[in-house]
Amino acid sequence: ETIEVIVFPTTFQRCYQVLSSQEPVIVQGIVQKEERGPKILAENIDLLPDALEKYTDKIRIRLDADKTNSQKLENLKKTLYSFHGNCPILLTVHFPGQGEVDIEVLKDITVKPSDEFTNTVTSLLGYNGITVSKKPNQLPPRKKKWNGNGNGKKAG
Repeated sequence: ETIEVIVFPTTFQRCYQVLSSQEPVIVQGIVQKEERGPKILAENIDLLPDALEKYTDKIRIRLDADKTNSQKLENLKKTLYSFHGNCPILLTVHFPGQGEVDIEVLKDITVKPSDEFTNTVTSLLGYNGITVSKKPNQLPPRKKKWNGNGNGKKAG
């Protein structure tokens, strides 16, 4: 099934380079349900890799205590520094049958979210221990619709 995406001129001006790409995109907007099916009124359009970085709030890495050693921790530290960016990292050590402990990470240890980062950490740990938290949706304020009387207020 397909869905129609409507891109108005102001959004198109901001996103025209993204729209000319053949890469997958993320569309953020307002869904309108109509007789012929839903439509999205696009507010933001981002390339998928850019969206991962733009919309990720934080990344949690779960370390299974029984599968972690000092060499893995040292390699994880090197990996975190090699993917330096603006996204905070949270570390949680999971002790099977006993619970979890959160480890405070230095504020300067932040990463750039990417598929490459996720794949590297997953390969290092031997399991997928990454959870990504997304930022809350923040659409730009909608402009009032013009109603023909020139002031954007309901005619009356």
